[in-house]
Amino acid sequence: DFPGYGFARHKGYGTPQHRKALARLGPSPIHRMSWRPMCGIIGAKA
Repeated sequence: DFPGYGFARHKGYGTPQHRKALARLGPSPIHRMSWRPMCGIIGAKA
């Protein structure tokens, strides 16, 4: 599920790869919007 985020290689939690995917793809429906860095990512995409 959710290709492009690399969940098979890592579980997220702020890894550099995960942050790059979020910057590129934006959050998916399973991402926690309460995660503080997400505010910057959402703001950059808006």
